Amino acid sequence: MRTLATWLPVMLTASFFAYLAIPARDSDEDFHLHRFSRLPVVHSGRPMPIDSLARTALMTLNGGRQTYKQLVEKTIEEKKREAAGERVDETFVTKSAVKWFADSLISGGGKGPAVDQRVFYITDLDLLNRLGFRVEDRRGFRYAYAEIEPKLDLLREEAERIRNLEPKTRTPLDNHVMELASKLEVFLRISHFDDPHYLFPLAAGQEWKKLAQGAQEHRDGGREHPVLAAFKKLIIAYEGGDQRAFNAAVAEYEQAAETHIPSDRFKAYVETMFNKVSPFFWTQFLYWGAFLLACASWLGWFRELRSASLLLCVLLFAVHTIALGARMWLQGRPPVTNLYSSAIFIGWTSILTALIMETIYRNSISIAFGSVVAAVSLTIAYYLGIGEDTMAMLQAVLDTNFWLATHVTTITFGYSATFLAGAAAAAYIILGVFTPALRGENGVMLSKMIYGILCFATLLSFVGTVLGGIWADYSWGRFWGWDPKENGALMIVIWNALILHARWGGMAKARGIAVLALFGNCITAWSWFGTNLLGIGLHAYGFMAGAFYGVLGFCALNLVVMVIGLIPQSNWASFRREYPTRLPEPSEPLTPAGAA
Repeated sequence: MRTLATWLPVMLTASFFAYLAIPARDSDEDFHLHRFSRLPVVHSGRPMPIDSLARTALMTLNGGRQTYKQLVEKTIEEKKREAAGERVDETFVTKSAVKWFADSLISGGGKGPAVDQRVFYITDLDLLNRLGFRVEDRRGFRYAYAEIEPKLDLLREEAERIRNLEPKTRTPLDNHVMELASKLEVFLRISHFDDPHYLFPLAAGQEWKKLAQGAQEHRDGGREHPVLAAFKKLIIAYEGGDQRAFNAAVAEYEQAAETHIPSDRFKAYVETMFNKVSPFFWTQFLYWGAFLLACASWLGWFRELRSASLLLCVLLFAVHTIALGARMWLQGRPPVTNLYSSAIFIGWTSILTALIMETIYRNSISIAFGSVVAAVSLTIAYYLGIGEDTMAMLQAVLDTNFWLATHVTTITFGYSATFLAGAAAAAYIILGVFTPALRGENGVMLSKMIYGILCFATLLSFVGTVLGGIWADYSWGRFWGWDPKENGALMIVIWNALILHARWGGMAKARGIAVLALFGNCITAWSWFGTNLLGIGLHAYGFMAGAFYGVLGFCALNLVVMVIGLIPQSNWASFRREYPTRLPEPSEPLTPAGAA
């Protein structure tokens, strides 16, 4: 039974990922949409499969969802009941992003299946009133293009007016109008074949082209691009419901790509598999499983449950590493290129550090707080990736070089170590105040962990900041410019150095170091996200106004734990002196139980 408790979580997790990795297969009796989704295209300058573009576009429109609900047509019996005044609930069936994308390709003239799909997520009540929609008539806040189309002229006029306004003067309604206009633009560009670039280069030195460019060149007497011919057949077959002709056109398209761009086609296939497995999405939940196993090990079956949490973390770390390596190979870039990838990398470095510490201390504590940091960072990454191409390059940098790669990697290691020290500090305070878990060697051991991680964080933050200055000198001609992002990095170095000096000078002991390390979380969160919220400076590449409340809530949570940590340590459950219930005999010393 105990052996089963050790291996069952690992076997279930391994089986789950093995199941996800099984390639999707198309039925011979249906459209080969899975095969179609693996075809390579270029969007925003990056080669990708149609699958990635479809998922990203649908997430942009549909409130972060990669699927949509297709309304099922009512039966004759249901229509009769509805005509008689009886309420008949709508029925939906879930469809994939690539199905919506294919439907959009035959919906460019305002007619077609995609115009009736409720994929436009609109939540602002003022905007809904402006469009003439009643909230009580529609659950889910999702509307179809056909419902919005009568108001297109009004939206265009409003969008043109808002573009001329300063961002600071725009009202919330103005921002929601621009958001909806952007969503409509995404749909219209796809349905009118204006995005992406489908026509790959046929010879060295050529570039990817849009369908319209290829058609114009063919009309001017040039050679017809093989994809253009296959794409025409594909669209005609899909619109006519001819599955056999559609599948043949997809095979023709695929064969042309294999002949001319085999590398891009193989990468498109790998990226489609990557999207299907979604390793970062699932590991964010499974890391919490490792955390719960580590906590359970302190209640009983320590050896077995500790081994289970350790082995599960090793497996998840392997999945995390393979996924991170796949991203690097697909991009041809270092692991950190934008805010999304920085969150992914912070999770990876956190669990790596936790595994190293667990081999030293063997007490499940490092696994517990390391898995929490990894899970939270991957959750942050998930929200950062909604509606975005997560493999897009760093916007603020036009020329990537060695100094950039080393700078962003090292400074992100510093972020991760500082967060990990803060997580260990939170564990020290929570366990110490509310449980007796830190009695004896455990409290000393956890305090040493915090100190060791802080030393690591200080070194990496300092080196990463210096490397950033070298990169800035190379790219912008100055080593330091007091940019908000630069100031944030310097604040991390100074704060971590302050904590170490407080410890070395005897001004702060274990409790004080833990409280100070928690505030390091706030400083690092500000450097990571807060500086971007300012919307100024050369490093404001990830501006996200919606992250403000997230940063505020995270800092508030850390401040609450800091206040708890300020409770005198004599009142902590782990350090409170227990007195015997029996009164001592006159000859016995009046000594508290457990006192040295």
